[in-house]
Amino acid sequence: GRPVAQAGLLAEADGGLVVAAMAARMGQGPAAHLAAALDTGLLRVERDGLAEVRPARFGLILLDEGIGEDEAVPATLADRLAFHLDLTDVALKETAPSPSAGAEGTGDDAGSGDDHLAALCRTASALGVASLRGPLLALRVARLIAALDGRSDLRESDAVEAAGLVLAPRATRLP
Repeated sequence: GRPVAQAGLLAEADGGLVVAAMAARMGQGPAAHLAAALDTGLLRVERDGLAEVRPARFGLILLDEGIGEDEAVPATLADRLAFHLDLTDVALKETAPSPSAGAEGTGDDAGSGDDHLAALCRTASALGVASLRGPLLALRVARLIAALDGRSDLRESDAVEAAGLVLAPRATRLP
């Protein structure tokens, strides 16, 4: 006989992944809702006079089988995602890890995260990437690359690899 708040899809996805099929056909409303949850890690639920804030920290994967010229992933989400992968010419058997995965690093000089962030910002600017999210995501990816290599220090090669993965697909011009 009284309203009861229930967890929605995004609150239930806390700590997991949300996979959105046919993302290019997603409306602006759902895209804005996902973007807000990605930005804050929280979800505000309001229904029948009840208001509640729930954690909603999740990874987001946007899928689309055939993006035409007139279709694109909503810009509010594309700006918040680190990677854009075009798997058109990739066969499933080609996705197995190579035997050289996990090889030792190059041993180049480590630097502070601020040094690498400044370099990534300069690279983003040279590539015409207008959003500051690109370099920040690239820095996070560089740190992940170092961690996957078993290191806590960040190397220039980590930042270069991250720039290729995160900034290159966002480029609007060549330096």
